[in-house]
Amino acid sequence: METQLESNIIALDVPQPSAATTASNKKPKRPRAHKVESQNVHYALVFEAAQMVTEIFKTYGISCAVFGSLASKLYGSSRCPKDVDLLVSQELGDSPDSSSSGSSSGNQRQLLTPQELKDLILRSNPRNFYLKMPRDPSAEYRIMWYRQQYRGPECKVDILVPGIMHLPHLRPERVLLI
Repeated sequence: METQLESNIIALDVPQPSAATTASNKKPKRPRAHKVESQNVHYALVFEAAQMVTEIFKTYGISCAVFGSLASKLYGSSRCPKDVDLLVSQELGDSPDSSSSGSSSGNQRQLLTPQELKDLILRSNPRNFYLKMPRDPSAEYRIMWYRQQYRGPECKVDILVPGIMHLPHLRPERVLLI
């Protein structure tokens, strides 16, 4: 009877994977130099996207500031930014739509929403900027992306205005050009 029980136990044993099998399932580690190189390439893409957007806004007299991980990187952080975060202040210059606004006071102008600012960027440079649907299909906003060429590497561009997420207004004397 004891031998019959032992044979049942042996039959229920699950074979353990060998060390060679376990090692082959792991992802091969990339050299650190390769990781740093790909981060530098992505940083250059993010920086280029930020430059293009700020130049577009500059032509329309719209002031903006970089914040988030890109701003941290510009101030010396080692963290590689994944996207561009821009805080847009419309206090300076004239809005491109200010001539068409029918307000009675000439000094008051209509502020553009983040979506209208994205549309302005798209009209100015449809080759490099495009919009994607968000994960939530019921959301009314679209996510802006930048790429150097079709099907090339891309990065997200977030356009925010004061008041969203309690972000402050930009005062012109506090703007620092780097």
